[in-house]
Amino acid sequence: MTTEIQAQIHHYFPHPDTGTVEYDEDGDPIIGFYYEFICNGMPIMEMMGPYPTLEEAQAACEKAWDEDDF
Repeated sequence: MTTEIQAQIHHYFPHPDTGTVEYDEDGDPIIGFYYEFICNGMPIMEMMGPYPTLEEAQAACEKAWDEDDF
């Protein structure tokens, strides 16, 4: 079986019509950009973030990859 690790970046924002947001298990709002690594379609870590911009999330993701920090 081939092991394939990929990165995904997610963007969470308030719903444009209702303003509702998603919340994490601690009750904190999930707003901004988050990254996570997945292996064969399954997450292998918690989402990391929030980052205010896509570029910052990408840079943090690349740094984590380079440092094997996942």
